[in-house]
Amino acid sequence: MIDFLHGVLSWALPFVLLITPVFFFQGTADDVTPTALVKGYFRKIRSPHKELVLLRGGHLAVMAFPQRFLGELRRRVRGLAPS
Repeated sequence: MIDFLHGVLSWALPFVLLITPVFFFQGTADDVTPTALVKGYFRKIRSPHKELVLLRGGHLAVMAFPQRFLGELRRRVRGLAPS
């Protein structure tokens, strides 16, 4: 198994600078993209607004719980969109 946490992030810049808002919707039981990896990358992001949203479920949590995902999008993202 590839150790993505050390294999990928070890060569990454100390931080990633973005000018847009960033939202990660992460399944808490995701075996493909482990939450620890996502949290590590998330900490490296510098953005005017960033949020890590943990959803119950695995890699396809947004598909397994579409109503919850839609609710989170509306609550978190919609308010940042220009009118």
